[in-house]
Amino acid sequence: MSTLRERLALALAKKRGGSQAELARACGVSSASVADWFSGQTKTLKSGSLLAAARYLKVRPEWLQTGVGAMHPDQDTATEVLAREPDPPWEDWPFSKLTPSQWRALTGEQRAQIEGFALGIAMATMAGTPPRMDGTTGLPDS
Repeated sequence: MSTLRERLALALAKKRGGSQAELARACGVSSASVADWFSGQTKTLKSGSLLAAARYLKVRPEWLQTGVGAMHPDQDTATEVLAREPDPPWEDWPFSKLTPSQWRALTGEQRAQIEGFALGIAMATMAGTPPRMDGTTGLPDS
């Protein structure tokens, strides 16, 4: 969600029974102002409108204004999870820059992609074939 317009549309669509008219009332602004928000004419909201809109839509103000972080107040962002979760003392952790907490924050699909890439490099190295950085090994598929 890269624009305020997109974030507003998503949040309003997820709010059961919500409407632009109700959003305008909740924010104390005119329906024309809210129409400008949804048309993309307005790029940022003033702080009072932002907070009122976020309250009405039940989303985080930071997310609504910038698209950064979790959409809903009850969701943790990956940064917040990493900040409060200590890394376990893994003796054979294979990465020097990727922490166990960062690994746990990845989706299963992302982990599988990283494992597949690492396996390809390991197989190429063991076969004496220089690994390529495009994710392929240069080895025939088995």
